[in-house]
Amino acid sequence: MFTPPADLPETLLSEALCDGWGFRPASLSYQAVGFGSHHWLAVDSAGLKLFATVDDLNEKLHDDADTTNAVFGRLDQAFRSALSLRRDAGLEFVLAPLPDTGRRVLCRLVYHPDERLEPVAIKEPLTGGEILPIAGGFDVIHTPGHCAGQVALLWRPGRMLFAGDVCMNIMGLGDPVGFESLEEGRASQRKLAGLSFDAAGFGHGEPIARDASSRFRNKWCNKSPA
Repeated sequence: MFTPPADLPETLLSEALCDGWGFRPASLSYQAVGFGSHHWLAVDSAGLKLFATVDDLNEKLHDDADTTNAVFGRLDQAFRSALSLRRDAGLEFVLAPLPDTGRRVLCRLVYHPDERLEPVAIKEPLTGGEILPIAGGFDVIHTPGHCAGQVALLWRPGRMLFAGDVCMNIMGLGDPVGFESLEEGRASQRKLAGLSFDAAGFGHGEPIARDASSRFRNKWCNKSPA
């Protein structure tokens, strides 16, 4: 394909490479090479390069009776055959995939921007402003935006923020994959940027070990609601 998919955030691809292959991209550049798939060149901070391929399963359905699970199975079989030809049969001219840490040759990215999930039962409700009596106390901070009921936790004794999905730290500090409400999401980011903490952890991405609150302030204190 000559254009990147409009509905696939690159942060989702970065997360998949990090979680599955232990590869943390410093940059991703789309490669308009065609061939019926989407391709990126991923480069990490040390200069190591990976060529990442993404297929839209819906585009590869044979007919109305075909399913995306069947398409995924065919792709998996094809890539495993290529890997076997190169690794086991020693055919070096075969272009084969690099297995992930779980020895899979494919990772399924599930992202449907218009799909809504069924609500789940809440076992232990939390309220913004309360303090959880754990390890010296965790402040509960209501941070809607990514989702309405989201909270962050501030561990004041350890000066650490657990940011959840208010933001992520993949290829730098940035927005989550999506927002239910961008306006509320920006307000939550600015709320956290007004706090004082040294370290921060995230639902997705690497933790920040020092000067985390100053990085939040630099990123979001002057960010517009849109």
